[in-house]
Amino acid sequence: MAMTKLRTNYLRYFLVLVNYSYGQVTDEEYASMPDLFYHDNFDKCMLLKEKAFYCSLTYQLKPLNETSPPDVWKIIQKVSNVSTNYRHDKLRHSICVPHSCPNVSKASDDDPKLWKGIQACYDSKFSARGLKGEVTQMSCDTQDSKYPIDWLDITYGVVLGVYVVIVLYATFREGVARYDSKEVYDKLMETPKGKLLSAFSITKNWIRLKTVNSNKETEKLRSIQVIRVSTKSSPVASHLCVRTIDIQCLFNTLVDTFGQTRYGKISNVR
Repeated sequence: MAMTKLRTNYLRYFLVLVNYSYGQVTDEEYASMPDLFYHDNFDKCMLLKEKAFYCSLTYQLKPLNETSPPDVWKIIQKVSNVSTNYRHDKLRHSICVPHSCPNVSKASDDDPKLWKGIQACYDSKFSARGLKGEVTQMSCDTQDSKYPIDWLDITYGVVLGVYVVIVLYATFREGVARYDSKEVYDKLMETPKGKLLSAFSITKNWIRLKTVNSNKETEKLRSIQVIRVSTKSSPVASHLCVRTIDIQCLFNTLVDTFGQTRYGKISNVR
């Protein structure tokens, strides 16, 4: 709830700087265009088990009658011709095929029948508005992964498992050694085995991490530490701010108008 309120406030402040010019169309005309982004619920689609079939596609819109195009097509062209706007004649949709296009059968991505079926389904949806189109890109998912487990996955799993075992063993062995006398512990840490345990022990490394060494050399490097922290924190803060207002798929009017502020035009990804 707090994040939703924060995002809403960011949006309100952001819109103050925006010049509402979608390409010289009204809000009502802008709203009459087909949804630029549309996404069915992926998880619910995968719950269909054997029938699960989820496709992400790009649908290039065209008028049914190019000599006498409908009003909505003129609006789409007017908005899309602004270089800082999205191309609203290229719809980016992700659909659960059994729900959105139930007449289309499950098939591989490169099956021409699948492309024709999805295109026919979308053509039927937009024909009443005087539009048709062509599927230019498509990628589909089922409950089965496209990428089977290969030797690289197995190798990575084995290496990760061995590493976790080493860390757990080193942490346990180094922790047990702490119950011995200080002389015995220090002697162990000076041996190659002890140094290896020290390198992988979670407890030992945590103590190193929270220990602050204060001497003349570290005092001289304080400015470097400030630079190091700044270079790490600034990108993190920037990404958090961008993520807070990253709602382009739900409210693409913000993106269309963002490039046309009082400070000049900003190019946009089309």
